[in-house]
Amino acid sequence: MIKCVFCGSENVVKNGNRRCRTRNKQRYFCKSCSKSFIDDIEFSKIKGTPQIVTLSLDLYFKGISLRQIQDHLKQIYDFKVHHETVRRWIIRYTGLMNDYVDKFKVFGSKEWHVDEQMIKSKGKYVWLWNALDADSRFLIACSVTERREIGDARLIFKKAKELTIGDPETITTDGLWSYEKAIRREMQTLGYRKLMRHIRLVSMQDKINNNLIERYHSTFRSRDKVMRGSAKGIINGYRLYYNFIRPHMSLDGQTPAQAAGINLKLQDNKWLSLIKVSMR
Repeated sequence: MIKCVFCGSENVVKNGNRRCRTRNKQRYFCKSCSKSFIDDIEFSKIKGTPQIVTLSLDLYFKGISLRQIQDHLKQIYDFKVHHETVRRWIIRYTGLMNDYVDKFKVFGSKEWHVDEQMIKSKGKYVWLWNALDADSRFLIACSVTERREIGDARLIFKKAKELTIGDPETITTDGLWSYEKAIRREMQTLGYRKLMRHIRLVSMQDKINNNLIERYHSTFRSRDKVMRGSAKGIINGYRLYYNFIRPHMSLDGQTPAQAAGINLKLQDNKWLSLIKVSMR
């Protein structure tokens, strides 16, 4: 059902077409507010169609390079576009979607797995920190730092607190020395210190391990090889893809967002549904 983009009314009728460089777009007229609009207003000022743009997003976060996407669009769809245009689509729409989804907080997360990995950003190596909810596999927060000091470690816990409701009972990390003090200063307040458990994995022989977050790191690294550029843009875009778009095998085909109770009721083309709901 088409709704007016201005007032939300469903009392709309078709009102001719708007001629664009790549295609004609259906124009509608709202009888309630007397305004005209096109249905895919989210894509009104770009060259690509909604299907082309969302396909490009999906291919990119599945590990296909920008130039390979450019070639795919030309070969299969006879659609000519520069690879830097594809990059701009990715930056624009992942930014809009992230602003929207960050309004939803994970409720009642009992166990966090936190770890860091080295990635390359703009020609130099930096540290990517991730916090994962053990039950839903939801990637709660990410941060990027140049070092691994206490202040750097505190940043990931600060972000995770802002994006969750309630404190975890257990935090599992590797043996990095800065985690212990970062958790004590950022998480273990005076009234909660005795209740929170910090599990430090100091060797590969530990009975309890951090495999959940390590598996995420492996998945991210397989895509990171082609997702070159700003580390912040890459990780925020991939976090969006991982949480809201990509079905998780261990969750019976649900996304981590659905498993965490954040169900946006996205349609088959999750990218398109999420873009539309993020911009209205």
